[in-house]
Amino acid sequence: MLSPGKSSISSNEFHVDPGSQPLKMYDKWLEAHPKDIVWANLDDGAVEKRGRLVISWLATVGLVLVWVFPVAFVGTLSNITALCAKLS
Repeated sequence: MLSPGKSSISSNEFHVDPGSQPLKMYDKWLEAHPKDIVWANLDDGAVEKRGRLVISWLATVGLVLVWVFPVAFVGTLSNITALCAKLS
């Protein structure tokens, strides 16, 4: 059994002093020649952007409306005893 002060491997063997090496940033820029870029792929037209915006809003509103009815139905079923008590 090892005592707290004595271990088989010293923690100093695994310690790396961050001050022992100077900080260095490497240049990671990749340059591309303008002729290598397909410029038509970089920009969507204004009509396409507007269409995507309208479709996303329609999908969001449609999903909310479709979701409301099942949730309301399940809520009504879970509260059926209180509804029956009020009607009687």
